[in-house]
Amino acid sequence: MRIGTKVIMVNCREAEKYEGRVWVTRSKPFMCCGKEVVLLEGKSGGFSTKCLKIVDEEEQRGGINMIFIAKGHAYVGFNKVDKDGNIIERKPGRFEEAPDGGSIAVGLMNSDTYKVEGDVCVFGDWQAAEICAKVLELLAPTRPANIPDFSNIIRKAYADGADICEYCDLSCDRCKYCIVNEWREEIEEGKQ
Repeated sequence: MRIGTKVIMVNCREAEKYEGRVWVTRSKPFMCCGKEVVLLEGKSGGFSTKCLKIVDEEEQRGGINMIFIAKGHAYVGFNKVDKDGNIIERKPGRFEEAPDGGSIAVGLMNSDTYKVEGDVCVFGDWQAAEICAKVLELLAPTRPANIPDFSNIIRKAYADGADICEYCDLSCDRCKYCIVNEWREEIEEGKQ
């Protein structure tokens, strides 16, 4: 179970009261008074995971048919814990849309409510390969995508002695962020 998981209540008094209502988790499971619980949107306090059933994945996709991509600023959150490992202060990470931001957020959006559903992945704006891979994952095509395996092609070419970086028109100061350079370094490390 993760943040954004859709669940229904089962095997408890509240399951009768909220029969058929789909809840969304707003925390990962955590221990409270010896029981594993999660926080639910619209409900205060922790709720036992033993009394929750995850809604079928196909059912979860109902109403979610939009992928969003946003540019902005990402801020890392933190948890402060005491000597026993209990969380005493929690500051969640956040993403703020901004045209001058250096981060890209990718995730699913509910087409009915225009609210973000589930986890959001945040990338640096230079991470084009990872952003494209995440979008393709969220699209979940039913047939193989017709995108060549550039990683494998470039690795094999480099292993055969070809250096495709010789054909690059980018200035050298950008090489350290280039995915091709990462793959080349992995090959060089593997040879040692």
